[in-house]
Amino acid sequence: RNLETGFLVDMDNRVKVAEKIGLLLRDEKLRSELSENAIRWANKFTWENSADHFLEKVFEWFPKLASESAK
Repeated sequence: RNLETGFLVDMDNRVKVAEKIGLLLRDEKLRSELSENAIRWANKFTWENSADHFLEKVFEWFPKLASESAK
């Protein structure tokens, strides 16, 4: 999530990578904000949430399974 949880940078562009690293080293507030956002975003990806999302999609794609599982 560019500019929300970090930076999207072409890894082959060493100048841009170095610029972003330098920015993070110099700007403690930005570094902290991106870090906190990244942790919050990553915490959404629990096994339980992933399983729930998967089942929702299965039942969406195969409605007959949803009615059979309710029995």
